[in-house]
Amino acid sequence: MSDDRHRLRFGLWYDFRNPPQWRRSPDRLYREILDQIVWGENNGFDNVWLSEHHFIEDGYLPSLLPAAAAIAARTKRIRIASGVLLMPFHNPVRLAEDIAVVDVISGGRLEVGVGAGYKREEFESFGIPFDAWTLPPGLPPRWAQPHLELFASKVIPAFR
Repeated sequence: MSDDRHRLRFGLWYDFRNPPQWRRSPDRLYREILDQIVWGENNGFDNVWLSEHHFIEDGYLPSLLPAAAAIAARTKRIRIASGVLLMPFHNPVRLAEDIAVVDVISGGRLEVGVGAGYKREEFESFGIPFDAWTLPPGLPPRWAQPHLELFASKVIPAFR
């Protein structure tokens, strides 16, 4: 019996970009990428990684979780990972619910990596002060507090 933890894994990474020099219709681009991922699964690839950015002219994937759900619906084994989902641009409760739904659709194959983002234009476009994510030492950001107040209800992380 082999120890699968030490096995070298191979993955795919897609950002769904559609640059002008190779422009395709968005439905064709997404269909072809999904076909490639199915091909990758059928040919031994272990995982597929997705990343998101917003307001990018070449169509960079702005909504990672619907793409992950589409991949989950078309595949059976390949693991689906976000590298990276940009937390500041999502409602935390809605995000947790969407992640849970995609995880169910995938049969537990979803792996979520999150980040704070770095593109000033994205923060400005969402109306979020860029400097709000550069806090003084010792002061945790809003989403790292023990709970979040949302419409008179509390969401308390289970890992407290």
